[in-house]
Amino acid sequence: MEKPTHTITAVLGLLVLAFFSYFFLLWSPMTRLAKVVTLAVILLVPLISLSYVCFRLAAREAQLKDLFKLPGILIAYLTSKGKDVSKKPVESDQDHLKRLREEFDKIFKTEMTSEYGRSRYLSAIFIGSFVTGVVTYYLVTSSFGGFLIGTANTFPTSVQVGLLGAFAWNLWLLLSSYDTLDLIPSTFFWMAFRYVVAIVAGLIAGQILKDNGAASVFALTATVIPYPRLLEFLRSNISGLKEAHAGEPPIWKIQGMPQSTIDRLAILGIYTTQELAYTDPLRLLFRTNFQPKVVIDWIDQCLLYDYLGEYLGDDIKNLRVRGIRGSIELSGLKNEDLALDDVAKILKITPNELRYFRDKLLNDYQVKLISTLWDEFKPQSPSPRVAPFPAQPAMAPAATVESTAGAPPGGVGNAAQLMNADAVEPTAANGPVKPVAKPSNVEGTK
Repeated sequence: MEKPTHTITAVLGLLVLAFFSYFFLLWSPMTRLAKVVTLAVILLVPLISLSYVCFRLAAREAQLKDLFKLPGILIAYLTSKGKDVSKKPVESDQDHLKRLREEFDKIFKTEMTSEYGRSRYLSAIFIGSFVTGVVTYYLVTSSFGGFLIGTANTFPTSVQVGLLGAFAWNLWLLLSSYDTLDLIPSTFFWMAFRYVVAIVAGLIAGQILKDNGAASVFALTATVIPYPRLLEFLRSNISGLKEAHAGEPPIWKIQGMPQSTIDRLAILGIYTTQELAYTDPLRLLFRTNFQPKVVIDWIDQCLLYDYLGEYLGDDIKNLRVRGIRGSIELSGLKNEDLALDDVAKILKITPNELRYFRDKLLNDYQVKLISTLWDEFKPQSPSPRVAPFPAQPAMAPAATVESTAGAPPGGVGNAAQLMNADAVEPTAANGPVKPVAKPSNVEGTK
């Protein structure tokens, strides 16, 4: 992602505001009161959006950079990207660490700018704001704004009701995404799409349903239904779509997957445990507001479920009650562990086969990456991987935070707060809580 320049962003924002002000104050035949009310409503979208880009997004970017630049995580992440992390003979520890961090900056800029650059945000904000402005102007000058423009109120048409529902839904989506640090460029395109759906639903309802009230209810309902739920309903009830499924095994098979999370991951193109298991954790964290511990726990569970889930079925709970919820715990089994034979019986394999399976997990680079990430969640207990680098300054334990949604608008905390956010950790109600300490034999050179 390109380096933010708040001055340029603010100037562009002012130009957008000036455009709306000029258009409505100079060319609109509305009364002064109507102009003020309309302009205030229209400016909600660009003001909220630009505030997010200037403050919340920049803070999230800095937060994730701080987390992934910790030496242990840095090496594991660059290794998963196929980069050479070995120390050159002529390099000092400081130069080695500097080179790795520069390499990470290149990856971060290349991968994040393509999808979440400031230019992408500003173009999307302009489209969403412009379409919302046109819809708002239409609603104010139609049945809903009669008292503002001095005309008699009339019963709104189904199209007008649908557009009003779409406007209310889009405003709620914008505010909730801002609050949860989950506002992405595609949100503004979905806003415009919802207005299109409102118009189409209103026109169809007006033709099929003779009663204007029933047509309005239909149009309003069509604009506020979450589209992932609507597609799931259509697939389950239309014979031609029943065979079109997202893939196996579905991500709701693992713990900690409410429907809202499943819908959010579906928007990102993640439908199965295999897709979640091998997703880039940095990209997923940047594209969502999920806490790092939760994302890593999901990936950890998915990695193990891809191997054993369909084989064990519901019997996988027999591993969970023994403290094995994911690949980190299973790969941490040692030859002298008394539970090794019992785990082998649960898996219906021999102890030697279990040791072979464990060694294969240890050689999986994604397992190595999430093991390192999990191990770094205790900055007071340095990971062995940090040894080649200069000691990092001690960080005081951060206060537990409920989610990034509760962070102040000007920032969302530092890397220490991000790593120590425990409020959404798996609880005993959902299964055994994952121990923070990673098994000592999960090393980056295994």
